[in-house]
Amino acid sequence: RISMIRTGLNASVLERSTRTPQLLKLTGATEPTSESSPSASLYIRVSLTGDRLFSGFYLNELLLRLLQRQDPHPELYTHYRQTLASLALGRHVGWSLRLFESALLEGLGYGLNLACEIHGGEVLDPDGLYEYRIHEGPALARPEQSHGLLVHGRSLLALAGAGDAPDDSCQRELKRVLRVSLDALLGDRPLKTRQVLGSMKH
Repeated sequence: RISMIRTGLNASVLERSTRTPQLLKLTGATEPTSESSPSASLYIRVSLTGDRLFSGFYLNELLLRLLQRQDPHPELYTHYRQTLASLALGRHVGWSLRLFESALLEGLGYGLNLACEIHGGEVLDPDGLYEYRIHEGPALARPEQSHGLLVHGRSLLALAGAGDAPDDSCQRELKRVLRVSLDALLGDRPLKTRQVLGSMKH
């Protein structure tokens, strides 16, 4: 069991832990066990505080909820360790999470369509506005459209490139698309980390 997620998470426990640096040794029964991925390489110790600690809880809860026990995903777990290292260094926390969410969806077989428009097959226009349709991809939005998962081509292309963090507007668009995509897999059981964070903000 991945040790970062505790039973009975609550706001008071996490609020105290976010104020003090937490040194965490992360292990998990969901991690891959194969000759190409020796178990010794799956251990990582990170010191996280504040939002970065919440982000660590969030990553682990996603893995616990969406992966099967002993299901091998060596590339995904490599990305997981890299994301934790980025969190520990405080590098673009939000963007690191978006890249991991995208990699997780890809690893589960539900990767986002980040290349072309679903109707005509045209390559995405960086300045174009699209409505992202879950399990399908981006459809060109109507000029007057103001509803749906609206996202600019440049945002999707930035995620496809997995390079430097785009501007805040792009990241907000991608956060919505990725959240709805993950929620479609999580079903009617909301993530505890989201619930706790929401309760702490009120």
